[in-house]
Amino acid sequence: MIMKVSDQTISALSEIVTGNGNLSPYRSGPDLVCFFNQFCNLPDTYGRGFPSRWMYAEEKLQELNNSGKFADALLAAIDPRDFLNTDFKCETAADHLNLFLEYDGYEVRQDGVRWNVTTIEGGIVGMSNPFDGSEDLVHQQIPLQISKSKKRLESGDHAGSITSSRCLLEAVLLALEQVHDSNPPQYDGNLLKLYRRVQRHLNLVPGQKGLADCLRQILSGMASIVHGLSTFRNCMGDSHVVRYRAHKHHALLAINCAQTMSQFLLDTNEYQKRP
Repeated sequence: MIMKVSDQTISALSEIVTGNGNLSPYRSGPDLVCFFNQFCNLPDTYGRGFPSRWMYAEEKLQELNNSGKFADALLAAIDPRDFLNTDFKCETAADHLNLFLEYDGYEVRQDGVRWNVTTIEGGIVGMSNPFDGSEDLVHQQIPLQISKSKKRLESGDHAGSITSSRCLLEAVLLALEQVHDSNPPQYDGNLLKLYRRVQRHLNLVPGQKGLADCLRQILSGMASIVHGLSTFRNCMGDSHVVRYRAHKHHALLAINCAQTMSQFLLDTNEYQKRP
């Protein structure tokens, strides 16, 4: 994995590598050289004129930044074996790092006795945009809201990410309604009512004859998802007074629901255009 992180994350990781942050065991100058020589092509030697420990650690981390070796160095810094028989816990160091990594779009997670680095966006299902390049304002909202939800998630703005997810589904429904109705009703902000209209255009009404029971159940559930996203946005989004604090897993749920449903509706529309 090629990782690129901010200067703030570099500084936080440097404190853990050196042991200066009171979160990890202390590493002397020779220890730091030994640590970084695992990841650098040209090994260093410790001797006269050696810079301060924190300066050396930050310089080496900057060299490794935006490379496949950075993740290796990060994981080595919280290797549980180095915390054995000390007063420090690797979990505490990892939790501290995650406060910074979240803004870069990464997270360290424990897998058994070891740690792994994952990308936050790796939890997003993703979707395509059939209206790419269109100058229609509704069509342009689709990539805009996809990008907004991702950036807000990466920056820790979970409430904003939920709001963008709702706006994405709204844009997709409006775009599909335009495809099937040249003179659509005035949109009044009621997302569920808009979905019901598009549902009929796409022949996705669960009460129609000839549907398998399993598909009928899924189609019935889709209306609940639309209603849930609206309520989710009202309770946790940033467009109303917040009644509940949104966390990352809430934001990911909203993003994945909106993008999965949007992709299904767009795919259904394309399928029904076939001869």
